Amino acid sequence: MPIKRHVSLQPLARDHHEGLMAALLLEKGYKKKAPLHQLQDFSTQFFHSVLVPHFFIEENAAMPLLDHPELKAGIEKMLHDHVQLKKMIEDIQHQPSYEAIELFVVSLKEHIRFEDRVLFIQLEQWAGEVALATFVHQESKRNFCEVFPVKFWL
Repeated sequence: MPIKRHVSLQPLARDHHEGLMAALLLEKGYKKKAPLHQLQDFSTQFFHSVLVPHFFIEENAAMPLLDHPELKAGIEKMLHDHVQLKKMIEDIQHQPSYEAIELFVVSLKEHIRFEDRVLFIQLEQWAGEVALATFVHQESKRNFCEVFPVKFWL
């Protein structure tokens, strides 16, 4: 059942849905040993076209809230996760492997679930309307998975 989010967080939540879809497709791909270069292309293109703009919005909107005692730990975890996911994509770009793809998938799912189940709830509870309004953005490529030309997961 979908969680009802503050209107300012809804585009980010929809990005999260696209992220979980990408993780599912990558998982299908590495389990069936799809060609590694296809998984590499998909994961790096997804990262750059969906996650980079998504991270940019989250990080810029969250930075002013780092001083808030109720939000500090969650925001720091979010920032740490973003750095780790970026490092994983760099590893996939330079030395692709099924293990690296799997680690990225697991980490991405954990990160999205943390933001949806913990951080966004904290933001809705403690951030206030003015701060929440800074999270508003145009959604990233919400149909990235749908339009990716190579269907390696089939």
